[in-house]
Amino acid sequence: MPLCLYKTGLTSFELTPSKSANCLALILSAQRILATIGPNATVEQIAKHADVSPATVDNYFGNKESLLMTGLDQALREWVDWAYGDTSKGESLEALIDVCRKLFRVGQTHPEFSQILANALRDPDFVIEAVLDAALPALEHVAHRGQLPIDDFEQRTALWANAVAAIVRDVHTTRKLSPTAADASLAKALAIWDVSPKTAKDITSRRL
Repeated sequence: MPLCLYKTGLTSFELTPSKSANCLALILSAQRILATIGPNATVEQIAKHADVSPATVDNYFGNKESLLMTGLDQALREWVDWAYGDTSKGESLEALIDVCRKLFRVGQTHPEFSQILANALRDPDFVIEAVLDAALPALEHVAHRGQLPIDDFEQRTALWANAVAAIVRDVHTTRKLSPTAADASLAKALAIWDVSPKTAKDITSRRL
């Protein structure tokens, strides 16, 4: 079993300080590799950057895909925490949409994370899972507050994650959309949640 597991607080069991430090060092290296090369980087490139052997990557994470996904997941979660600031996750639909819109403008605030997104979204499937994991708790809270429908919730959530990832890709990877145009696309995507066009426009044009 790998020493470090994706989506388990980084560790599968109690690690020694040195092994915990190795896990974190590998994750940081994975984030830098995502920012400079992208998810198509080889395990040898990752290992060289981290100054470890390829076998160490496998020992700690099982494979390079798990390590890169962990790096993306951690970077996204840290950014989401920053984006919400003092606002509780799931406090309102407006707060959730504000975070999405800040993601379109992340190049202005977090340029390295912007580059991670730009490279990672060359393979959209690589990002969808991380987007789902980061967004699901807030979506559930907003739904429980009655601001989103709970019928077909899983299907709507999957569609929403795909829509947001596609918009972010067109902002940061293909550069087909400006942040303002991305806001308009996000307003249309809110139809997934049965949000009226007027309400969607109002929410996506709020001052950030």
